Amino acid sequence: MTTFSKVVLGAGSVAGVTGAGYLGLSHLNQEQTTPIQELVFQNPSIVLIDSNEGDRWSKIWTEYTKLNANKIKDSWGLEGWDHTKTQTRLPSLEAKCLTKRRKEVKDIEDKEYRDFVTWCTREAEFKDKLAREGYKPISETDRESTWTNNFNEYKKADNKLKIHGLTIGDQEQESNKLKEGCKTALSKPISDPDYASTFEAIKRWCAVK
Repeated sequence: MTTFSKVVLGAGSVAGVTGAGYLGLSHLNQEQTTPIQELVFQNPSIVLIDSNEGDRWSKIWTEYTKLNANKIKDSWGLEGWDHTKTQTRLPSLEAKCLTKRRKEVKDIEDKEYRDFVTWCTREAEFKDKLAREGYKPISETDRESTWTNNFNEYKKADNKLKIHGLTIGDQEQESNKLKEGCKTALSKPISDPDYASTFEAIKRWCAVK
């Protein structure tokens, strides 16, 4: 007999259902929910847009205003919304994302979740993938010895661990070429097949634990 049946039938009679049984039935009928941000964290292909990513917020704002063009009331009910004045990005969009990330939803098919992904996340890049694995990009300013060592190792003729699109001859002396190559690679979306195929090289030459 299932747990559900035991709760409903009790000792074999509907009349025998006790208060405790009723509470058990209520518990079984409750839907399991998860905060939106937890579902986002579980998906390695997307990340939350950070507060310092102004360019990304501006891009999202452009798309949001297109969707809500000529609407007196916008889809998310943003504070300060005026369909005749959409040139300037409203800070209430980012604020709404901060609030909604804590909202509980049933699963990733929930409209609340799908809308959140549209307006509050971006595609994960290789720097994000590295962060998930406990790595961080090598600083461009205070790790010169690391850059120099990596540059000298990278350009060796027997180095087979190459980053896509980054060729450095063994006679080259400009170590900034590796920095620039890493900067490009780290900002590529993880869906890029060429850079994905050389992810181990990106990890080796562009990041540290």
